[in-house]
This record gives sequence, C-alpha cells and structure tokens, in this order.
Amino acid sequence: MSVRLLTAAVLATWSTPAAASITLLGGGPPGSIVEAIAAAVPGVLPPGTSMIVEKPVAGSDPLAALERGEVAAALLHGDTFRMAARRSPAIADLEFFPLRRACFVMLVPLGRRDGATAVLASSATAEGGAIDIGAAGSLTAGSWAVLSAAHPALSQVRTETRGGMRAVARLLNQQVSAVLLSSLEIVPGDIVTNAVIDGLARIIPVNDDSLWRSAAAVDLGYQRRRLTVEDAKGGDPELSDAALCTDLGIAVSDAAAPGISEAIATAASAKRLSGEPRSLLDRMSGIWRHSVEDVTDLIGNVRVKAGQAAQGLVPGWFDDP
Repeated sequence: MSVRLLTAAVLATWSTPAAASITLLGGGPPGSIVEAIAAAVPGVLPPGTSMIVEKPVAGSDPLAALERGEVAAALLHGDTFRMAARRSPAIADLEFFPLRRACFVMLVPLGRRDGATAVLASSATAEGGAIDIGAAGSLTAGSWAVLSAAHPALSQVRTETRGGMRAVARLLNQQVSAVLLSSLEIVPGDIVTNAVIDGLARIIPVNDDSLWRSAAAVDLGYQRRRLTVEDAKGGDPELSDAALCTDLGIAVSDAAAPGISEAIATAASAKRLSGEPRSLLDRMSGIWRHSVEDVTDLIGNVRVKAGQAAQGLVPGWFDDP
C-alpha cells in the first residue's frame, strides 16, 4: 500500500474531535447579564471551547448542579451562595464572583398604598393574600429561604412559587397580594414593566426594618440602598426608601471545567472595568444608571432622568455595583 493510501486510511479512521462546551446555568432575556458574561468568556478559554447558557429547570437547585459537576457555572444571589457555603464543604470550595447589586422589591396592585412591612404582616394572616416568591429554584425563592432562616417571622408568611407571567397574572386577578422580584429581573417589555406602565401595579422596595436587622445579623453581605422608580408611563421618578439588597454573581467550579474560574474572573473584570453594559436595562435607550449613595447627587440625576421619560417607559432602578 502506498504511503498516500496508508495516510488516507489512517485519517479516515479518525473522528473529528467535538468542540468542548461549558454550561453556565442562568436565566434572563436575550442580552441579559448572563449572556453578556457568557459572550466574553470564550475569548479567555482554550481554542475550540464554547460556553452554553441554559435556563434552570423549574424546581431545580443550581447549587446542587454545581456540587455534582453537572454545570461549570451558575448565576446566583450572593446570600444564597454564602449560606450554602457555610453548610457544605463542596459549595465552600466553589468560587463566587459578584457582578452587580440586586435589590428585593415587590410588585403590588396599584391601589395598595402601604409598604412592604404591611404587605408581609398581612400575608402572615388568614385574611391576607399570599406572596409569590418566584418558582422553586429561582433567585428570589433561594433568597427567601435564606431570609426566612434569618428572620423567623417570614416563615409565617403564606407564599406561592409560580413566578413569571403566572404570578403577575394572579396578582392582577387579586389572587395573590404581591410578587417578590429582584430589581435586576425587571426588564423592558416584560409583563412586570407593562403592568406598571399600564397603571395596573406598582413596585415597592422590601424595606422592613426588622427584616433588615435580622438579615444584617447573619453577616451574609446584605446591604441597604435607595432606589428610584417611575410608577407609570410619563411619571416622574421618585426616591424610594432603602431596599434590602444582596449581590448577583456567578458561582463557578474548576472541578467541572478546569480553568473556568480564571476565565470567569477575567470576563467579569472586563465587564466591570470597561464600563460596558452588564444587563439589558443598561443597554436600553433612555435608561441611565446613577449612584444613589449620595442623595444630593441623586436629586440632580432625577432631573436629567425626567427628561428621558418618553424614551424610558419602564420602571427605572438605579444603583451602582
């Protein structure tokens, strides 16, 4: 057999190697923070390695998937990760990269003018409606579990775990009293923003003082930050009371994908330091993010934001990471 034929025969027996892929478990619409990070990661991974973003299956536990090595990375709230890391050596061995602050808010019917403290107290009674805390395995449901462990009064609150469109529909039909949300989950064009724009609901911060004290006591990195919000189309932005906040980040496992920690860290640093958008809200015309640490500066920013109301027809949540 000639050398040419032998070479051809050997090549024919080889199979084309499949490109390696790394799974990042996260949600959100196109252009969300998960996709922004996922798009940046391949540039610092070995050649031929891609990152796949998968939405969590309803009821699944992203941390459990990480612990079992089924995924290499997952989007999480920092409080959920830190609490789990205290309990499980496997979780403690993972790395967590904070990306942005996420504040807890509630969607309530427009006619309800009381605050989160009254909503929580009412939902703990037989007469009060339940609060939808998001689907099992969601960011908000995970944080609710952590907060309930720190603040036993929350365990008395009646809850549902539908999340998404079904939760908002039940709110508008007066079947639940409120829907728990993370501020970073509020995106232009979704059912939440449409409900606010159409004057059917409003968004209030989770600002209960006793909950804040309990949350701070467990030392999981909780913060309190003021937010600004537009209640309806064309409405002027208003400064809210300080909301309870945690950080949104990505937990990664080098055991599932060697080198992924360094790649995620590099990508996350690039997104933080370059000034590029890190969420869909950042990309929307007319939606500006300003620091709310200094109320004096915020007042000036609100005047600027008011002039953009015609373009930014969504609730505006402004907080610096």
